[in-house]
Parts: sequence; structure tokens; C-alpha cells
Amino acid sequence: MGNLIKTLITGLLGGTMVSLPTIIRRVLISLGFGVVVFTGMSILLASIKTQAFANLQGVPSIALQIFGILNIDVAFSIVISAYAIKLTMRSMGGVNPKQIGLF
Repeated sequence: MGNLIKTLITGLLGGTMVSLPTIIRRVLISLGFGVVVFTGMSILLASIKTQAFANLQGVPSIALQIFGILNIDVAFSIVISAYAIKLTMRSMGGVNPKQIGLF
């Protein structure tokens, strides 16, 4: 019984040591890719949001008041934030939002 446990532990540790460099490499690549994608998408989405709000400068005041009553700016921010979260989750290793109960 003692030899079986010793053999099992040795096999598990040996398998872990063999696959550890591959696991570390994949984690570092996915984290680096995730950081680059998240930073790029944050810049892009901020630019889109700024441009969308800048285009509202020529809109008549009554339309801006209606937009304020309807909270169009909040709705736009929610949509942009949801899109950023979706892209971040995809870039960080392909996490499916349905698996963790988000959507």
C-alpha cells in the first residue's frame, strides 16, 4: 500500500514538472495578450465615446434635453462597458460568460 501511494505521488509530481514550463508559458502569453488587448480596446472605446459625445454638439437643445430625460448617455456607457467586458473576457483566455453565469 505504501509503495502504491509513493508511486502515485512520484508520477503526479513528475507529470507536473514536465508540463509546468508549458503551463507557465501559456499563462504568460495569455496575460500579455490580454493586457495588450484590454489597453487597446480601452483606448478605442474611450475614443469612440468621446467622438459620439462630440457629435452631439450640433444637436438642438430640445433634443439634448430629451436625451437627458431618457438617460441616453448612461445607456451608451452601459453598452460600451459591456462590450469592453466581453472583449476582456475573451482576451484573458476565452472565458465563456455563460459558464460563470454572467449572460
